[in-house]
Amino acid sequence: MREDFVLKIDNLSKRFPGVQALDSVSLQIRKGEVHAVVGENGAGKSTLMKILAGAEQPDGGSIFVNGQKIQAFDPQSARRMGIGIIFQEFNLIPYLSAAKNISLGREPHSMGWISNKKEVSAARKWLSEIEAAVPDTSPVQWLSVGQQQQVEIAKALSLDAAILIMDEPASALAATERSHLFTLIGKLRQSAITILYVTHSLDEVFRVSDRVTVLKDGKLIFTRPTQLTTTDDLITAMVGRKLDLVYPSKAEVIGNTMLSVKNLSSGAKLNDVSFELREGEILGVYGLVGAGRTELCKALFGVQSSTGQISLHGETLQKRHPSSAIRHGIAFLTEDRKTEGLIMGLSVRENIALPSLQRRTFWGIIKKKEERQKTFDISEKLKIKTSSIENDVFYLSGGNQQKVVIGKWLLAAPRILICDEPTRGVDVGAKMEIYSHLRDLADQGLAVILVSSELPEIIGMSDRILVMRVGKVACELDAAGVSEEKILAACLSESDTPASKDFAAGHPEDHENLLTKLNAVRKRIVQPDRLVFLTLLTLVGVGIFTSESFLNRYNLTSIVRDAAALGIVSMGQAVVMICGGLDISVGSIVSLTTIFAALLMNGSDTMIPIAVLVCLGAGMMVGVLNGFAVVKLKIVPFVATLGMMSVVHGIVLLIARGPVGAIGQAFRYISRGSVGPFPSALVIILFVFVVAVLVMNKTLYGRHLSATGANGEVARLSGIHIYWITFSSYIVSALSAVFAGLYLTSRMGMGDPLVGRGFEVDSIIAVLIGGIPFGGGRGNILGVIAGVFLLAVLGNLLNMWNLHSWYHQIVKAVILLVTISIYKQEGP
Repeated sequence: MREDFVLKIDNLSKRFPGVQALDSVSLQIRKGEVHAVVGENGAGKSTLMKILAGAEQPDGGSIFVNGQKIQAFDPQSARRMGIGIIFQEFNLIPYLSAAKNISLGREPHSMGWISNKKEVSAARKWLSEIEAAVPDTSPVQWLSVGQQQQVEIAKALSLDAAILIMDEPASALAATERSHLFTLIGKLRQSAITILYVTHSLDEVFRVSDRVTVLKDGKLIFTRPTQLTTTDDLITAMVGRKLDLVYPSKAEVIGNTMLSVKNLSSGAKLNDVSFELREGEILGVYGLVGAGRTELCKALFGVQSSTGQISLHGETLQKRHPSSAIRHGIAFLTEDRKTEGLIMGLSVRENIALPSLQRRTFWGIIKKKEERQKTFDISEKLKIKTSSIENDVFYLSGGNQQKVVIGKWLLAAPRILICDEPTRGVDVGAKMEIYSHLRDLADQGLAVILVSSELPEIIGMSDRILVMRVGKVACELDAAGVSEEKILAACLSESDTPASKDFAAGHPEDHENLLTKLNAVRKRIVQPDRLVFLTLLTLVGVGIFTSESFLNRYNLTSIVRDAAALGIVSMGQAVVMICGGLDISVGSIVSLTTIFAALLMNGSDTMIPIAVLVCLGAGMMVGVLNGFAVVKLKIVPFVATLGMMSVVHGIVLLIARGPVGAIGQAFRYISRGSVGPFPSALVIILFVFVVAVLVMNKTLYGRHLSATGANGEVARLSGIHIYWITFSSYIVSALSAVFAGLYLTSRMGMGDPLVGRGFEVDSIIAVLIGGIPFGGGRGNILGVIAGVFLLAVLGNLLNMWNLHSWYHQIVKAVILLVTISIYKQEGP
């Protein structure tokens, strides 16, 4: 192997269901070069990159880095070999800061305790290396797309990566961010870092690369110096034929007004927009980042609420909802195909058929034969590359997934088609096909709204162009003879203030209006982990106002003792839920513990050690079984732990049908004693809470729990053992329930088969209102603490007011529903 080849790939192959993704690909990459990899959608580009990064296993072939053969294909091995990757969909945890994302899986630590100072210092070093102006302590979900990409690059470089893979790095960037990216690539090249640059943009190939490789249908067509290659050479090699890069002819005849929009506003990013759309017309919508293009599309389709008037053929649309829009013949091809356009896990047929399903039913029964034929015809028309329309859409390439999104709306036979970035992330051949389909639809009388960030595409495809700026229509232009300069001038007209220009360039935070600021304040306040403290303080105030005895020592001690057991269980439940799971079995474990402990002690303090060990062993076994069911058997956590709850509860009832056993005086001291002036229950609950806060905020385990819950794949690719993290969370939850059961045994003086009833629901409520949502990924243990005391104070007040226990259940149900509704409004 030649010394200047840092990477050598020999006969690499990979097959997915029905698709040969890579077919004996061999490639050599020189040290310090920018090597572009291009090809049609489904050519094998992303598969090749995922194998190099350890995210996929090859079926055959070898990979050598600096002459050393890669033996294990996993993310950890790839990182050790100096390979870093920036995926098209960024691999960042949205709730973690830039610094935490950069160090994820490699946090500076001592005996499991993270050094935040070293972590931030290292992040700043790598961000400064690429001259990135990124706030390193802010959650990355608050950063712009360009800033998130800079965090990705800094993360890859922090691995001491000698080979950096970039998969469509410029596809979601604004013009200024792209320019910065290309400058950065030049600096990385000068630092002798090898870059594999995957792209669909041929302009980018000629701008940044030294050599270029073309893949087609999983095979390598050629590798050449970029300077010795032409655009025609690349296109011919990619699509197998010469392709005319000419946009379809413009509409010769445009019909009457089909859609009329007047004074449409939505939130702070769309304000007083008015325009008309005619039959047979393609109306282009252009604007810089933050101009309100996507917001306009969503408002028209009814995805987000809006004010103003929308009329179709002169009829005002009163109800604005996607289902209503579809009934009126409006279709919306979304910008984000994976999360908004497709349902992963369903087949190509099912995805294509979904919007128009009602048309092929008889008394609610789907006409499968008709559905198969129509969806097959659509897939053939759009040339979707799949061996069968029954294949899961997940396994299709990005471009073919985009064709499925287009196909589902074609089958719905709309009258108006709203397209938000329809060619983003697709190859040049697929682009030409999409252009042709859009123009054919317009020629058939459909009206098309085309939103695009590519000026040549807007000019080449549109009959008229709306230019948007700061949420408003800046001007309307005739596409005939218009220039890119004229459109950009409209985006940033001379009359604009500097603040307006900053907004159009993608910095809306510099000039938010009063409504936006108030909305931001509302969102920060109306969050479960903040509202729970306000609600708790309100309840305490109500208690003080309604009862003179609320603040006496006896009542406060009673509240603390009631909160202790729930607090211990809730800490374990929080660990599971932050990791993305759920444990319904905790109540049964509490009951089992009280039965075992009371029976084994039988009034004797000498049996305490044995009783505690047996209870811990039983709890450990339940936790292991829960973890095994979720991790190894892939059973949904709710179902797995619900089944375990039934099993454990059955065992409890086999042992005892009523109160059993007894405890000694020493064990009773755990719940009834005191430490100085403080009741022992308060000491216990404070100890548990402090440990939980430290573990979640200061340790590797806590950080990795959050990362696994937020995005398991990102965590895995960062070197985190996500299966062990998930598995262990159920053990922690079970052991927490055991400790709660031991505390209750001490308090009751006996075992009770029904004492754990309700702990599963109460612990989930405490965790939810404390700020940890279903699905996990984020959470505030302090909020959970407040949630526990909120429920304890609530129960105490209802008892003081002599209200029946069912009122307690009703109030808790209302709290749960309100909390979930807040999460729904807050979004991901």
